[in-house]
Amino acid sequence: METVKKHLTLVTKEDVSYQKELLPIEAVQIIKSTQGTADLKVIVIASNNKDYAVKTVDDGNGFVPATELFCYELANIIDVPTPNYDLIIMRDKSLAFGSVWEGGVHHLKNINDVNDILQGKVKVRDLNLFFSRVYAFDLFINNLDMHFGNYLFRRSYSSLIGLAFDFSRAWYEVGAFDFNALKDKASKTQTCHEMIKENKLYNREIAIQTFDKIVSVSKDKIILLLKTIPDNWFIKEKKEEIINWWGSEEMLSRVNKLKGEV
Repeated sequence: METVKKHLTLVTKEDVSYQKELLPIEAVQIIKSTQGTADLKVIVIASNNKDYAVKTVDDGNGFVPATELFCYELANIIDVPTPNYDLIIMRDKSLAFGSVWEGGVHHLKNINDVNDILQGKVKVRDLNLFFSRVYAFDLFINNLDMHFGNYLFRRSYSSLIGLAFDFSRAWYEVGAFDFNALKDKASKTQTCHEMIKENKLYNREIAIQTFDKIVSVSKDKIILLLKTIPDNWFIKEKKEEIINWWGSEEMLSRVNKLKGEV
């Protein structure tokens, strides 16, 4: 009898077409956020009994939910770990972006918590790999607000693993093609990065590899990703702007500039 193995073909992540169907979840209870951040106004308990940190088109400059969804999905494609998310149907029937409120996580609430992570008192798997990938990703999406409060450390099977979240001050919300996250040394992203470097948890080569991974994402995947963003979050013209830019000389020039300065 022929072995099944000879009929199997190894399939890599790059061979798999990017497809995702987002089925909205209904908000059951809406709670005013007490997290002390201007970027998070409400917490939602949804019909699946999960809690969500919710962002709507009424937040910021109106591009917050589109930016969050785009960044979460692009992060997933290039192996930058984030929490899960869903589209949330609010009481007025509008759609919002909901990041799952992670339980069983280690939050960095103060400088002592931060130092415990940076100095290895709290062990996290492949921490330099994680921080280096996230930094490159943040520069690409022009994320001005990646501070230690936007990292989660979740218990996995054998260790803590890092997750990055909250991209509400990035991409189209602040200027998709600008270089503020790189040049503004007073930004939370740069302040946080300096502490990471001081503790020898940054690897430039990993950051360079992450930029290369972003460049390798095909335009077809970006087109499919953009189809998951509701039209009232991000109009057709904006989606076409990204599609035309992706893989262009302008995009490659941007990435090369970032590579040269990390």
